[in-house]
Order: sequence, then structure tokens, then C-alpha cells
Amino acid sequence: MKKMKFLAMLLAMGLCASSAGCGCSAAKEEAVQAAKDAVQQVAAEAETEAEGEAEESKEIILQIDNPMMKVNGEEKNIDEEGTTPVIVDGSTLLPVRAIVEEIGGEVNWNAETKEVTLTHEDQEIVLKIDSTEGFLNGEPQVLDTAPAIINGRTMLPIRFVAQSFGFNVDWNKETKEITITEGEGQA
Repeated sequence: MKKMKFLAMLLAMGLCASSAGCGCSAAKEEAVQAAKDAVQQVAAEAETEAEGEAEESKEIILQIDNPMMKVNGEEKNIDEEGTTPVIVDGSTLLPVRAIVEEIGGEVNWNAETKEVTLTHEDQEIVLKIDSTEGFLNGEPQVLDTAPAIINGRTMLPIRFVAQSFGFNVDWNKETKEITITEGEGQA
């Protein structure tokens, strides 16, 4: 966006400079108007781009024992079964499909191996039920808490998943809320 503004300014200066020596006032006016139009177009494109980025930005809020989540302020069910985030051994586990799909990722479950594969952009996570070893882009990782099946639902450690995909995770102890936002994470 900054490059586009810079190029538009260079264009404007070049048009003004090239028409300045010609002695033709009509050419000067035309060059100045063309430069103004170019700057306005770049500004409009930059504004549209900024609005698009703001719309794409995600904030997901979940609460322990609450089957609802808020995505950019809109309340949604985590899943149709009413599954809620839980705390196991100090880590928050939740049915991660809803979260991963909300951020534009994919979830694949292999019932035979009891492995879940999560993908988001160029990141891939592979986790196995009851194992504290996971893989991020093929590299072994140690999890604080193993993924588990609770009440028939695959529950995964949200902090590891979200941060591996480049999202920030904040915990509010008083309200027992987890807030996931786009940011640096660990990716």
C-alpha cells in the first residue's frame, strides 16, 4: 500500500516536471489533473484494501463450559452437539473443528490411527489422541496436554493449535474466556 502511494507521487511529480518545460499551460493542467486522479485512485484502493483487511481479521471468544462462541461479535454454536471447552491438566481443550474452519483452515480425522490433521495456509499440524507428541510441518513438538476424546468428541489443546497457525491466545482467569486473534503466534 505504501509502495502504491509512493509510485503515485512519483508519477505526479514526473508528469508535472515533464509538462513544466513545454510552455503549454493546457499540457500543464492536463498533467496536474492526471496526477491528482492517480493519487485519488491510489488512495481509494488503499482504503478499500484496509477495509478488506479489517473485515478478514478474526476474533474468536470462547468460554469454559459455554457451548457458544463469538466470532467477530457474532454468537455461534461451537458445534451442534453443544460441546463446550474444558480445562484438563491446566490446558484448555475444545472441539477444534469450528475454530479451524472459522479461520479458513481444514480438519481431517483418521479414525483408524486416531490422528487429526489440521491445515491452515502453509502450516500443518498432526496430533494423535492420548499423545503429548505432535507435529508441526513434520517437526516433532511436545504438547502440555494430550488431545483426548471426551463425550465422543475429539478435544484438542487450543493454545498449541492457534499459536502454531499464527494466532494469539489470551486467557481471562476471572471470566474463564479464551480470546483468539490474528497476530504473530508461533508460526
